[in-house]
Amino acid sequence: MSAYDTILLGSSPNALAAAAYLARAGRRVLVLERSAQIGGATATAHFADGFQADLGLIGGRLDPGIVDELQLRRHGLEIVERDTVTSLLPDGRSFTLPAVAGREAADHLGRRLATRRATGSSCSCSTWRATSCGPPMP
Repeated sequence: MSAYDTILLGSSPNALAAAAYLARAGRRVLVLERSAQIGGATATAHFADGFQADLGLIGGRLDPGIVDELQLRRHGLEIVERDTVTSLLPDGRSFTLPAVAGREAADHLGRRLATRRATGSSCSCSTWRATSCGPPMP
């Protein structure tokens, strides 16, 4: 017999919300996270002297109903609205877009990748890098 009813691997916002709701329902829940901080892509990370940023482009997109119901602001959640999104390129250059355009681009990329997965086609790492303008994938 386990000491837990549910074990969640990773601490994405979805995993944390599921853990909170399961715990409220009386379940014993364990959340395991390999990173030093929780939050998945919504976590903020230091990436250069004096600079911090969201790990992903979904900050501020948490369901407002869940935020209110779980009283996340009371527990320290702070959502920072941004006017711009800056992407750093591997060669040290960068570009900045209005945040709305950055979110639309991320949504477009997500839909494109989902379509490729659904049709069985693949997206190579080089396509991902060129599309996302992020650092090379390991």
